[in-house]
Amino acid sequence: RKKGPSRYWQRTFYWCVRPSLAITILLLLLIVASNQFLMETKGAVIESSSTPAATVKNEINDPPTETAWEYFRPGWNKSGSWNLIPGNGKTYDTLTDTPSLSRSLVEDPENRVDNEFHVPASLKSRVIFWMDVYSRYNSKVRIVHDRNNLDIIYGYIDFQPLYQQANQAAAADIRAKSIEKQILKDLKLRISETLGISKTTLLKDDERENIHALLSRAGGLNAKGAPWLLGSIRTQSGQSDMFLSAIYRSRHLLPHIESVFRQSELPVGRARIPFVESSFNVLAQSKIGAVGIWQFTPDTAKELIHADKEDLWAEPLQQTKSAARMLRRYRDVLPDWGSTITAYNSGVGRIRKLIKKHAIKKAEDLANLPNSGTGLGFAGKNFYSEFLAANLVEAYKEAIFRQLLTPTEFSLVFRKKGLLPKQTCDL
Repeated sequence: RKKGPSRYWQRTFYWCVRPSLAITILLLLLIVASNQFLMETKGAVIESSSTPAATVKNEINDPPTETAWEYFRPGWNKSGSWNLIPGNGKTYDTLTDTPSLSRSLVEDPENRVDNEFHVPASLKSRVIFWMDVYSRYNSKVRIVHDRNNLDIIYGYIDFQPLYQQANQAAAADIRAKSIEKQILKDLKLRISETLGISKTTLLKDDERENIHALLSRAGGLNAKGAPWLLGSIRTQSGQSDMFLSAIYRSRHLLPHIESVFRQSELPVGRARIPFVESSFNVLAQSKIGAVGIWQFTPDTAKELIHADKEDLWAEPLQQTKSAARMLRRYRDVLPDWGSTITAYNSGVGRIRKLIKKHAIKKAEDLANLPNSGTGLGFAGKNFYSEFLAANLVEAYKEAIFRQLLTPTEFSLVFRKKGLLPKQTCDL
């Protein structure tokens, strides 16, 4: 073997320099890839909860992205009833034109729901909204609406084609968030143009008139109200597929839950709360650690079920017995069952303070409290409306879901019959 300085430098290059160069190149490639990923996902959000006035001014002059807008179905472009007549040679958008059963069923025409849970007039628009969420739109559809006035539906984002074409659901999720963010930005451009505070020229005259009519219900038809109006845009995912799964899962659980409620001298209508809390998913777990069909937090489970045996915390019947005791305890200190159900979601202490502060006598008044200073937020204000909607959708499930299912699927969910053995269905 050769010895000397030349051999020394050869060994140094072989063992040190060459691996270092390879590692450096690899790190550079990783940095470039991570930067690209961050650029794609940065700032993608499901909910646009607030938009400062300065942000609005920056957004309304940016050009829209047509590719993202193709996924949006504007609610102001609804076709006339002529398009709903079969055989007229025209097509219509199933998201915006298909008639909804919610407006007729919200009146409970066959008296299938407890009288105590008939929908009050002040909550009808909210309940109809949530009935459509549970029965009309699946989880690949986003409803774009005003968070304060659920009568205002700007339109629908239809991600169904995106997920049908995607090879991986995770990649489609990332793409959907990016598209949704851009659509919300483009929607603000169109609203701003309608209000006369934007320099864009995106709208045709008829579209401007339709948006103007839609916005007239919001009281935001001037430049002063634009930041408030644009800042209250929100999206809500459809849940019809999840609600169908909940109906199927509840077939064996619901009779036992109703039995527990009868023994506790509670109306059985309260047994529908798990439809809203967990979709009757025994394995459901929230971001804050709430578990089971009744979504007990660890502290609640320790107090009401068992201090140490965590395996019992999510057990459905154990939770049901504890939930019945909790609801009875809340009802003793609150004015009605509506406020009691709201307290189940938002906390009895908070609801009692709001009732005392605002002299509230019935649950629907909680939904109409001012946005600031209540601490309820969108979820708290809408929980009772969601419960009423779930009650109605479950009560009229056959009429609502018959048109969405094949005969085999319908028999599996509602008649406990089908082509598969019972053991497979239970599994």
